[in-house]
Amino acid sequence: ETTADAKMIKHLAAWNGKLYSAYGDYGVNTGPCWISAFDPVSRTFSDKLKAGTEELEFYRTIQGRLYVPAAQAGGQIYLGIMNAGADTWETRVAGAGAIHLFDMATLNGTDLWLCGAGSDMKAKVWRSTDGGNTWSLSLDVNCDSGDDWGRFYWLCVINGKLYVQNYGLYAASDNHSYVFNGTSWSSTGPNLGWMDKPVNFAGKAVFGGFYGSSA
Repeated sequence: ETTADAKMIKHLAAWNGKLYSAYGDYGVNTGPCWISAFDPVSRTFSDKLKAGTEELEFYRTIQGRLYVPAAQAGGQIYLGIMNAGADTWETRVAGAGAIHLFDMATLNGTDLWLCGAGSDMKAKVWRSTDGGNTWSLSLDVNCDSGDDWGRFYWLCVINGKLYVQNYGLYAASDNHSYVFNGTSWSSTGPNLGWMDKPVNFAGKAVFGGFYGSSA
């Protein structure tokens, strides 16, 4: 099945001299999706990996590697590795209980953070300290309303702190951020809204979205 949303390019990422695109529609279960690269020198496309997901949402370059979480693929992420100048791709299994994965980040340059949602309707953040080989659950929250599907759609590091926002589908009261200071989480963060693909620019979170303020 092809939908207008499935035809939309969700994100573009330049890596290893090639351009990667994200697409799909997990709302109506399209897929699978191909991780494909465009080579601007030869002006050709090449398929790198058939991703068993209904949508690819967002690429992140972390520690020289390119990651793309599967928006709905039973807790998988896809990892691009440069080997002798050639880009190869691997499938990695992420946090236990993950059903939707949306974004990744690193806080200290050696760890990896992954956010999304679990099959238990809770918003979740997982952490890896071994390059994504194993993951541990770091944050696991219900929506305040008690009748919503909690999801963490993004991660952003600002001034040495990791920010993530619970975004409920139905109740505005569910929408507030959590902050990790390197040791523990706090739920007193500002309401940053549905930040779309935030990046750190000059110490501020720059993003597209429906509402919110810079961290």
